Amino acid sequence: MYKRQDVEISLASGGQPIGEVLLGIYGEAAYNVLPLIWSDTTQYLAPWFRYTWLDTNNKVPSGFTRNKAARRDYFEFGLQYKPIPQVVLKVDYHIQDSEAGTLPDELRLGGGFVF
Repeated sequence: MYKRQDVEISLASGGQPIGEVLLGIYGEAAYNVLPLIWSDTTQYLAPWFRYTWLDTNNKVPSGFTRNKAARRDYFEFGLQYKPIPQVVLKVDYHIQDSEAGTLPDELRLGGGFVF
């Protein structure tokens, strides 16, 4: 339970209050480099980079304390390969930092099929 201006507020998660204002931006760049090496290929190989800034507690209700861990920077880079248009294989590395300190990095492997 949290008290705000003499009103009890019960949170379903039992955690910190939800922010009143959430802010974020992201940008991503990728380029298919395979045609530069092999001009008549139908395969696809794209290195990519994405930056994300997110703050889910940019502004909190009066009487609450802002959670510094809610402001995060994400740096992600990876490689995407499509041997045929319906199949994709992916690998990427995810770096995340917060105002409260560095968070664990992640290595992700993935694949997909469109049918």
